[in-house]
Amino acid sequence: MNKDIRTHESKLNLIKKFLDYVYFDNASYAMLYYIQENTKYDKKQ
Repeated sequence: MNKDIRTHESKLNLIKKFLDYVYFDNASYAMLYYIQENTKYDKKQ
């Protein structure tokens, strides 16, 4: 039974890490999009 609990905990930890990477990736993409849009705006002026 202990093995099942550890396996479950390790799967949860893996999912948490994966979600952290996804959130970071989304934030990075949003930041790059914002920078790209501002660059286009600056070039027009």
